[in-house]
Amino acid sequence: MVCGGADMTGSRALALMLAALLSTAFQAAPARAADVHWPSDQTPVNADGWGAIRIGMTVGDFERTTGVQIDLDTGASGSEACAYAILPKPLGEWPQFMFESRILTSIRVFQGDVASDRGIRIGDSARQVRAAYPRGLEAGPNAYDSDPPTQNLTVWNVHTRRGVRYAIDENGRVSDILVGGKSITYDEGCA
Repeated sequence: MVCGGADMTGSRALALMLAALLSTAFQAAPARAADVHWPSDQTPVNADGWGAIRIGMTVGDFERTTGVQIDLDTGASGSEACAYAILPKPLGEWPQFMFESRILTSIRVFQGDVASDRGIRIGDSARQVRAAYPRGLEAGPNAYDSDPPTQNLTVWNVHTRRGVRYAIDENGRVSDILVGGKSITYDEGCA
């Protein structure tokens, strides 16, 4: 066999072809799990984000920080004015990340064992939320069910204009934890 003007025979030619093939395959390979920097379930969410994922970062910042490529689900509007991140499997569908004009504005936890920075988890009681925030907690109605005990309990950081909202269900339990800016007050997507 002749390769680049040199006569190649047998195992040497096979080894060079295999090396070239493997080199090409590894260059095109997607990010390995070791390259993904995803917060663990033990990392709490707070008004500013979740671990290294920070409210206010761009889609590009999110991807560089986490090592995860995302697509944005713009829904029927097709506009990136408001969109949710579509995470690759095996990361799944939670938490949900809302981007407005390609800027991360809120994170929604609705399953799993991720807690807030005050230790509140999905399934905890409204009483536990109130005990965790002895001052500054605002109670408001739930847009879908105004009958007690259903409500929203929200605390704001007045300096950063960011907050944590706990959606309380009909059983008096936390069903959602939303962290971020004004978008944590939206009842339906971006509205």
